[in-house]
Amino acid sequence: MDQNFSLMAQSRANYYTAGSPVQFVRVELLKGDTTGEVAVCLTFKNVGTEPLTGLVVHFKCKDAAGQVLCEDDFYYEQLNAQPGAVFGSDDAVYVSDTPVSSVEVEQDRAFLNGRGVDLRNYKRVRLNMPRVLPGSIAKTLQQRTGNVQLTCVPQDTEYGWFCACGAFHPNEENTTVCSECGGDRAGIRCRNARMAERESQRIRRGNSRMTESDREEQKMKVVKFGGSSMADAGQYRKVRDILLADPERRVVVVSAAGKRFGNDHKLTDLLYLCYAHVQYGVDCSSIFDMIASRYLDIRDELGLDLALEPELEALKKRIDAKEVTQEELVSRGEYFSAKLMAAYLGFQFVDAADWVKFNMDGTVNEEESYQALNSQVLVGYGAVIPGFYGTMPDGTIHTFSRGGSDITGALAAAALDADVYENWTDVSGILMADPRIVDDPQAIPEVTYDELRELSYSGAQVLHEDSIFPVREKNIPVNIRNTNEPEAPGTMIQESFSGDVDPDRFITGITGKKDFSIISLTKRGMSNQVGVLRKVLTVLERHGISVDYVPNGIDNVSVVLPTWAIEKDLYTIMAEIKKEAQPDTLDVHHHIAVVAAVGRKMAFRPGISGKIFAALGESGINIRMINQGPDELNIIFGVDNKDFKEAIRVLYSSFITK
Repeated sequence: MDQNFSLMAQSRANYYTAGSPVQFVRVELLKGDTTGEVAVCLTFKNVGTEPLTGLVVHFKCKDAAGQVLCEDDFYYEQLNAQPGAVFGSDDAVYVSDTPVSSVEVEQDRAFLNGRGVDLRNYKRVRLNMPRVLPGSIAKTLQQRTGNVQLTCVPQDTEYGWFCACGAFHPNEENTTVCSECGGDRAGIRCRNARMAERESQRIRRGNSRMTESDREEQKMKVVKFGGSSMADAGQYRKVRDILLADPERRVVVVSAAGKRFGNDHKLTDLLYLCYAHVQYGVDCSSIFDMIASRYLDIRDELGLDLALEPELEALKKRIDAKEVTQEELVSRGEYFSAKLMAAYLGFQFVDAADWVKFNMDGTVNEEESYQALNSQVLVGYGAVIPGFYGTMPDGTIHTFSRGGSDITGALAAAALDADVYENWTDVSGILMADPRIVDDPQAIPEVTYDELRELSYSGAQVLHEDSIFPVREKNIPVNIRNTNEPEAPGTMIQESFSGDVDPDRFITGITGKKDFSIISLTKRGMSNQVGVLRKVLTVLERHGISVDYVPNGIDNVSVVLPTWAIEKDLYTIMAEIKKEAQPDTLDVHHHIAVVAAVGRKMAFRPGISGKIFAALGESGINIRMINQGPDELNIIFGVDNKDFKEAIRVLYSSFITK
């Protein structure tokens, strides 16, 4: 080459070819300092017993979208690679003007002392990448060995062993000393085990003797990945890359596999459908086969040696025998996702059933749950947890409401005193409006817990509204990120912010929900009568109905609640209210949408309500209800269902400047 190349990125090969005398070690991406071209260099190791004189490999270079940029054979000639030697990094395999995202390599032929050996029939096995050591343990291990390369957990597999430097040594190599860092296999493993045990004991004692430096090195993030991040093997690879990019991401909570494309099915929906079939005496085999094949396909594409079939078969037998509750069945989506992800990452699998403890009323017993998780997770080592479910006091499976994996992640973050709770979705943070309604809405860079609670309750669907409470109690920041755009900073959520990202923006977000009903009553002199509102609320309480909003005047009061909650018993409810409250008039209005403008700075800006109502009036949108809390964190108003989308568009265009 007539130019110098600098290292852009490198990655270890995460598979090995069983029985082959040659193992693929590493791929490096280099950038030319003159032309900006990208060179791909491959590193191999001779793990056989004879000198290697030549090698032929077949490679494919792909871009970020998975499209093949180039595929060809490459010949390594006139080698003199002795047993244990690495080679290849000085040879540029391919030079491209297009950024290379991944490289696939297949070994074709090797030449040992001039004798050709066909490598194409050897079975290739994908490896779980080595886990990263916590900072304090890695530092101590480096100091005691004098080897600064030791940053990973040493471990043995059926195929060979990983050194603490991250190098893999297959069984074919038959060595106890790392050829890359010179570390002794048994010595490193023994030292690490002793330090890990001491660290675990110290943590279980409550960190009573931890220094400030120790705390800094023990920084840890709990990360949750939603269904879109679990949809297929390609998404699993993205998750792995995200985790490897930050060693603080050690505890992972996952959802069930989501949609792969527009008309695909979420696994949770299929599990609900499977249960419904059985309850009505309809065979669910075809649906269950769809569920099983999704997870088996992911496993096979990732090359994992994980026997899921026995568990799947046992589950199907219990379904057919009607021995599985609906909650247990739908929880298996998260369960199998976590099993696969733990195997792929080489992390510990921690079943949510073993630590998320519910009380008899369905609320979470936080104290018991936190203690249970701390007893099972060794801080500093990777763990994967299925979201969405836990156990009742009698041991039966109980689930959260839909989207409840967010709650599991928040509970794990609170239990482990995480520094940050990252929630990875398919959007780059919380958006200021629904992108299905507003074209290309801006992301919200910062939002307080209070604002998020209001946005979530009012209709924003990025984060489950109940997931706020565990992290807020411990003041743990929440970061909403995008699995498909990991470089985007997303939205940061915490108690307060010292400065303003945009001092001129006083509305944080605009959201809402449709299909509400308003029960309104008037009664002369109501302001001088005690208990009128109480009587209305008592009737609703008897029917198990929660009220969302209560706008009122001097002689009138209204209650706003979801239509679905009252439609079954509407006439009975109206009759009871009329009997007990004895109003002059009593009406119900359906087909109401509730829209909320949320912002922590609205209280300091006069005229916000007037501007909202003026903008809606100019657009011909009739306001049916107005409500504002005393903290002035939000302004809530009701419009007809038919005006819902237009109301949000009008407010966004009025208040948000591109």
